[in-house]
Amino acid sequence: MAEQPPKPPTQARSNVAPTKTAPPPPPDAGHIPITEEMDKAKWTLPPFGIIAIGIGIALVAVVALAFFGRAKPAGAGGITDAYAVNSSNGVLASVQFTLHNSTEKPLYIKQLGLTLETNGQKYTDESAASASDYARYLKAYPDMRPHVTKAVVPETRIDPGKEVSGTAIFGFENVTKDNFDARKGLRLNITPYDRPPFTLTETRQTGAGSSPPK
Repeated sequence: MAEQPPKPPTQARSNVAPTKTAPPPPPDAGHIPITEEMDKAKWTLPPFGIIAIGIGIALVAVVALAFFGRAKPAGAGGITDAYAVNSSNGVLASVQFTLHNSTEKPLYIKQLGLTLETNGQKYTDESAASASDYARYLKAYPDMRPHVTKAVVPETRIDPGKEVSGTAIFGFENVTKDNFDARKGLRLNITPYDRPPFTLTETRQTGAGSSPPK
């Protein structure tokens, strides 16, 4: 009986299951790379022109708020006449003026003062003379009479939209009538109650010795 050729060896089966590739972990928002965003800022920021326009609009808004929100003077008006006489130690000056209440509430005058600029110096009388002294001044200095009307005194009330006209008298030491007539400036300083102080400025003709007539 002929011999059969030997059978090739049988490969052993493996009981080990094939290895599967593990799925990638879910993305972690706290560790996402931002290299792409950081190195391309010029592509992600708004164009410079848009930024400049935005800054310009913001500046205009700030300026507008500052302009329209600023405190407005409580009153308006002006000095209509100013006259001085030599006294024993200086001058007595009478100032006629008109004051208009520019607010929507009654305006009460707390204090009147006067600042004189002449001969390269400034002189200030912070309080007007008392109305009870007017008769005595006019008796001693009759030249003042044409330049003195009703006294405007502290506590004077001006209703909204109304105005008051009158006189206040001040004194300046070491000033002569010639100095007063050659003045460079005259400001009536008005301090109301519960309002910011403001001034009325004299407008004079060049070389004139007093303010223009009404």
